[in-house]
Amino acid sequence: MRIVGFWSAVLLLLIVGCDIEESPVANGRIFVELRDDSGDEITGARIWLDGVQMSQLTPDTLRQVAPGVHTVAASIPRYYQVSEQVTVAEGGLSTVSLETSLAPLPFVDLGDVPDGTALIVDGSEFAMTPPSLIGIGVGSWSLSAFLDGHATRSPARWTVTLVEGDTAQIPVQFDPVTTGHEVGELAPLFALPSDGDSSIHRLQDYRGKIVLVTFFFYACAPCLAEFPHIQAVYADPQYAGRVDVLGIDAVDPWSLLNLYKSTHPTLGIQFPLLWDQTQTTRTALYAVESHPTNFLIDPSGVIRYKWLSITEEQLRSAVGELISEFDSPTP
Repeated sequence: MRIVGFWSAVLLLLIVGCDIEESPVANGRIFVELRDDSGDEITGARIWLDGVQMSQLTPDTLRQVAPGVHTVAASIPRYYQVSEQVTVAEGGLSTVSLETSLAPLPFVDLGDVPDGTALIVDGSEFAMTPPSLIGIGVGSWSLSAFLDGHATRSPARWTVTLVEGDTAQIPVQFDPVTTGHEVGELAPLFALPSDGDSSIHRLQDYRGKIVLVTFFFYACAPCLAEFPHIQAVYADPQYAGRVDVLGIDAVDPWSLLNLYKSTHPTLGIQFPLLWDQTQTTRTALYAVESHPTNFLIDPSGVIRYKWLSITEEQLRSAVGELISEFDSPTP
C-alpha cells in the first residue's frame, strides 16, 4: 500500500507540475475553380483571399488557410469579377465553384507609347501595343506597363475601377536604363518554373510592384535562417499586392527544390520558389557568388538594394522607403 501511495504521489506531482500544451490548430484548404455561364472552365484567373491577391491561378488549391469564414474571389480580364464566402474547418478541404460571364469592354488608353509596350493586368501580360487602346472589361484592376530595356517611370502601377463605357487614360512613360546586376541598373529578366505547379514566373510581369529576388539552395544554412524574416514581410497585410518575393534555386536538381517547403514546414513559406536548370540567372545575369544574395527591385524595374544575408528590419525599412517614393494618387 505504501508503494502504491508513493507512486501515486509522484504521478500527481508530475501532472500538477507540467503544463499541458494545446495542440496547434490545423489550417485548412480551399479548392477554387471558375466557370462561365455555359459551364466551361476558365483557367488562369487570379484568385483573391479576403481581398489579398494570391499567387495561384484557377483552378488551384489555397493551402494553410486559417479556420473560419473567408471571402474568395476570382478575376480575369473580359469577365465579371465574382466572389463567394466559404467556411473553412480545421484540417478540412472546402470547394468554391465561382460562375462568371463575359463583361462589356471598357478601355485602357496607354497614349503615345512605343510599339511593343506590354500592358500588365493583375500580374499577367494582357496585351501588347499597337493599338494603344485596349479593352479589358468591367471591374477593378491593378495595371502596369513594361517595355524591354526601359524603366517604367513613376507612377509605375495604377489601380482602376472600370464600368461599361469607361476609358481610363494611363499616361505611361519610360526611361532607357542599362541592364545589369548592380544597384541602379535595370534588373535582368528571367522566366522560370515554380516549385508547386511548374507555372512560369516572368520578372517583367511584376513591373509596378516591389520585388525581392533571393538566391538560395537546399543546404544553405544562412538562407534557411533568413527565410522567416522574408516570409514575415511577404505575408504582412500592409504590403498586400505591393510586395512580392521570388526565391531562385540555381544549384539543386528539381526533385530537391520540390522538397524544400515540405521538409521545412515551420518556415511557412508562401512565396514561389523558382528553379533555374541552366544556372543562367545565377551566373550570367545576376553574377551571384555566394548564397544568400538578395536583390530588391523597385516598381520601375531598377535594382535599388543588394544584400547578402538580410534581416527583417532591413527589408521593412527598404520596402517602406520605396513605397513612399512610388506612392501616387489612384487615377
